[in-house]
Amino acid sequence: MFRKELTCFSRIRVPFALLMFVPLLLALAVLPVRNATACDDGGQTGFMIQAPLDSAATCTATSSSISVLGLSIDISKASLGEEHWGHSGLSCTDLQSGLAVKVTLASDATPLAATAVRLADEDDQADVKISGLLQAVDTTGNTVKVLGLTIDISKATLKSDDDEPPTLSQLAVGQFAMLTLSSSTAPLSATKLLFHLVEVKVEAPLDSTPDCTAASPAISVLGLTIDISKASLNKEGWGGGTFACTDLTAGQMVKVTLASDAIPLVATELEMGEDDCRCDRAAVKISAPLVSITTSTSTPPTTTVTVLGTLSVDITNAFLVGGEDQTVTLADLMVGEFVKMILPSNTAPLTAQVVEVETPASEVEFRVFDHKRHHVDDGDVKDVSAAVTVTKAKNKVVTLHTTSSGNFRVANMPSGQAKVVVTRVNSGQKSQAANLVKVKARTTKSVSIILKPVKR
Repeated sequence: MFRKELTCFSRIRVPFALLMFVPLLLALAVLPVRNATACDDGGQTGFMIQAPLDSAATCTATSSSISVLGLSIDISKASLGEEHWGHSGLSCTDLQSGLAVKVTLASDATPLAATAVRLADEDDQADVKISGLLQAVDTTGNTVKVLGLTIDISKATLKSDDDEPPTLSQLAVGQFAMLTLSSSTAPLSATKLLFHLVEVKVEAPLDSTPDCTAASPAISVLGLTIDISKASLNKEGWGGGTFACTDLTAGQMVKVTLASDAIPLVATELEMGEDDCRCDRAAVKISAPLVSITTSTSTPPTTTVTVLGTLSVDITNAFLVGGEDQTVTLADLMVGEFVKMILPSNTAPLTAQVVEVETPASEVEFRVFDHKRHHVDDGDVKDVSAAVTVTKAKNKVVTLHTTSSGNFRVANMPSGQAKVVVTRVNSGQKSQAANLVKVKARTTKSVSIILKPVKR
């Protein structure tokens, strides 16, 4: 089966610095549907495992659980249903050893709990997949940890949502990743790793003039000590160029790119602004995974988040927005999610005005059937063409095109409503379907497209 993957790189984004001034709305294109039938199988959150069951499910009156990839997962409150078209639901006792299932998890927090368990698609049963936030990255040992599982990525093909080919050094804790594994047998190894590219950064005035004579020079920003001994020192602006540690003075605005959010903090790049900023009102920006989220019991309650190890920021009155231009609430935030924050000042206590959640984009798999409900698989003949049109904002349209022999995937889909038109010309007979697909953030989704003959 030939599968074509598309990545929607052409995102139409409002500049982050303007988020505090501009309400973000997603304009949805409502397009007519003709000659179309489609079965929407529902969305799945970004935490997912597809693999054979290690053993038969444990089914009791009070609790039920399964074991997948050595992980014990509570399915007591999960919906049970098959993934492919034309079948009835599942019962707990149907979940037998070796059965290929797709498990949607509520989060990556232990104990793991599923929200849905389905049979893997019949054309996809041999694939072992896992998706979630990177909990650990070992670039020396070439391993990552997702959902508590350590996975060898030394032979994996890396893909990201950036235009440039990704490198292993760009992987960081807190990034959202989708991995295809070589098998379900330990030790686990990946053949492909798709990740949401993010960088841990701090932009703020220097707290003090650094001691450049030290063996490992460090700077202080927002009370954080950051090692710059191995960082490249570059000037921002049109002039560009480099600078020396001795050019840094207290109050100077700098942008620091960190190797990770792990303590001790180590910089890979330090950029110096074109103009000095020696005021407490300098715009401060932080990009990092959430370490913790705390809501007080006071009246009214306050919510603070911790980033970069120990840095506490009050986000109670901040404007929250999703990475796909979606409004989110404080209740939607999760530990491990990557956020970008704008602060009006570098003076403690720190308070954020804007919090943007770098919500991972969605992936949609389209399964194509003919008018007799037979799955379309034309081997090496790519006679199925598809156009997926997404309206991001008024008069801002992105259209993706692909050809395949049947099924195809669209990765990094923006949230909202998209129109998909699928056409097949086989043995001189043309068939077609068109449908509106609703895509939610941080989901994987499977949609069945049923073609109908086009009258000549």
